[in-house]
Amino acid sequence: MARFAAAHTGLKSQTSVETIVKVVALTQIINLRQARKRRKRAEKERQAADNRAKFGRTKAERDRSKAEEERSDRALEGHRLEEDD
Repeated sequence: MARFAAAHTGLKSQTSVETIVKVVALTQIINLRQARKRRKRAEKERQAADNRAKFGRTKAERDRSKAEEERSDRALEGHRLEEDD
């Protein structure tokens, strides 16, 4: 195992297995462009989930809210005091 890993990392065969593991773990190549895109997609998905929770209501819920708002506006208008001019 040590010789196989040493051959693929460019290290001499006398190198300890621990050193090889550290070198292999540190040499993972990351494409920064893809990482940025992945992070941006995750952020957009999180924002979309927030928007679905915030604005995603059924038509019946919207109609019920609108009716309640109109009813409260009429009640408020009915209790308004007349101004003397």
